[in-house]
Amino acid sequence: MTIVQGKLPATRIPADAGVPWNRRTVLAALAAKGIAIPSIVLLNAAPAFAHAAQSPAPHADGPRSVSPAPSPRDADQDVAARGFTDPVLELVRLLRESADMEHASLLQYTYSAFSLKPGYEAIGGYDSKDTASLLLIAIEKMKHLGVLNRMLNTLGAAPQLSPPSFPFKSDAYPFSLNLEPLSREALARYIYREAPPEVFDSKSIDTTDRELAVTICNMLGVSGEREASTYAAIVSVAGEVGRSPDTELPDLTRWIDALRLLEARGREARFNFLKELFLGSDPAFAGHGDVWRLPITDPGYPSYDMISNPTACNGQTSRGSDPVILALTRLGNLQYGTVLLFLDLYFRHHLSTYRSLAITHMMGPVRSVGKYLPRFGAGMPFDAIDVSDSSGLDAKHRLRFVLALLQEGQSVAEAIGPGLPPDYPLSVNLDTIAKLREPDLPKGTGSTTIR
Repeated sequence: MTIVQGKLPATRIPADAGVPWNRRTVLAALAAKGIAIPSIVLLNAAPAFAHAAQSPAPHADGPRSVSPAPSPRDADQDVAARGFTDPVLELVRLLRESADMEHASLLQYTYSAFSLKPGYEAIGGYDSKDTASLLLIAIEKMKHLGVLNRMLNTLGAAPQLSPPSFPFKSDAYPFSLNLEPLSREALARYIYREAPPEVFDSKSIDTTDRELAVTICNMLGVSGEREASTYAAIVSVAGEVGRSPDTELPDLTRWIDALRLLEARGREARFNFLKELFLGSDPAFAGHGDVWRLPITDPGYPSYDMISNPTACNGQTSRGSDPVILALTRLGNLQYGTVLLFLDLYFRHHLSTYRSLAITHMMGPVRSVGKYLPRFGAGMPFDAIDVSDSSGLDAKHRLRFVLALLQEGQSVAEAIGPGLPPDYPLSVNLDTIAKLREPDLPKGTGSTTIR
């Protein structure tokens, strides 16, 4: 499977006089172009909706449920310019675009969490399941990504999990998204994205958060008028699909409900958490004074002085060229690529083993390397990994690529030796290889034992 950076090239559907190009064959062509994903979750996201996704729609032989029309709130929002007249093609386009955005966003929060110095790790969310944290926000973004990919799966399209290239640009925001250490400026961008709509509504002059909104807009040099959520367009176009006379199209009602729930759930808590960090009033800052006025090199400053938008492609992972650091960033990329391949398999074949292995590698080696690099001024690149394309083949053939990637990662880790983070789980790749070679392990459609 090829995990690529940035936008995918447009899918060209060849003319063939012998093939009728209807929605079904168009989606089959789109599915063959799909690719693969992190992170701390899909991990926690997918199971919440897996049962609904795999359950047969009611009245399968009768009329389909009609996907809901946009709510009044959805209808009031402007939506992005349309790319296709056909609602199925347009919905696939919007879902893929939104998946890219959610992926970029969750990597941002993960990178900021990794950037924190000892003493501030509660903000990152390590070993914390009860309080707001950067990693918990990343998990929420992964849940969004999970639902978007479930919708693509329901439509017959391939998962959209290719790692974004940073800086990530989108029409949805007036600034680029970057992998950057936590700072007041980074928090301003997070708040601009996460705040409830009324906070940046210029008509809400009496809101208690109006002064905060003005400060953030001035800091970022942006208008208070934010672009409408792409989810509004998704809901609208999904409604068109639901009202289509084509009875072979799927019922998307459950997924629209899930999107609406996820978009609203926890927004206020995320906003309040980020606001406290921005204002320096979070309990983690107690006793440190005004942390954002400290020099970045001060031990009391929350994050390490590290590079933004690192990439191992040309060695730009730190301000130096230490060969051990370069090897660690390559190892991190190999492990991250492994996570993406397992999640791609999970979405395609709905086998919990692949999800469990993705969690193991994300919370083990990826987290270990990601937390270790910042103390050397380096950052986890989350780069794409070039792997031969197997997206059109069955699980057996894709697993061969996974096994090769695991063996590659094991060789890199053993070569680093004493330069590995102290908590790096050196045996994890060997354990995973053994698991994948178990003869009774379900492999997915068209699979056989892997040797």
